[in-house]
Amino acid sequence: MGFGKAFGIGLVIFIALNFVWVLIMDLLAGGLTIFNNFTDIGAILGIFFGGVAFSPTLAIMELLLTPAIISSIPSEMLPYVLPILGIDSVEMMSFLLRALYYIVPAMVTAIIIGRLATKVKAFFAMFLIMIISGVLLMIAVLMLNLEIYSGFLGLIFYMFTMMSGEGGGGGGGNGMLAMIGVLIILIGAVVNSIFYGGIAAVSAKKDD
Repeated sequence: MGFGKAFGIGLVIFIALNFVWVLIMDLLAGGLTIFNNFTDIGAILGIFFGGVAFSPTLAIMELLLTPAIISSIPSEMLPYVLPILGIDSVEMMSFLLRALYYIVPAMVTAIIIGRLATKVKAFFAMFLIMIISGVLLMIAVLMLNLEIYSGFLGLIFYMFTMMSGEGGGGGGGNGMLAMIGVLIILIGAVVNSIFYGGIAAVSAKKDD
């Protein structure tokens, strides 16, 4: 299969897997609030491409560090802190699903692309998907007020804004935080493009 078809099919699969994963997390949280965001272009981009902002390393850190952070927070503060962390409960399943959201869709997409194209084409198809996704997220943060902070990163940025007196941990609401958000996405997109591009190449059956 040619590069264009592999890229197109991979992009559709990546978007679909991200949406399904967010939908599952929404259902397990007890509702379907995801559809309330479909009037917000920034939120839509976050749903479809949000995982690109976090490298596999950050996903693992989220899984390991968020429970430790929560365990150190007084129980009476949890109702205020959990929304900042972007989770609905302190159950391990919530952490696991969110961490896997940053890994599984891209991993599955990379493997499928690898089965559709030769090594070089598979690598660059997945590479381009990650880069385009990162660019769309950066536009969403800078121009559409998308908030990308979740998990332990969300708590860190919340504490930063409180100490700096800026208030609110949003993406576009504060210039400095928006630029930090863009930097996080840029790093995540570059790391993910190389990492998952490599997975796609390794998964390819055919040599060029």
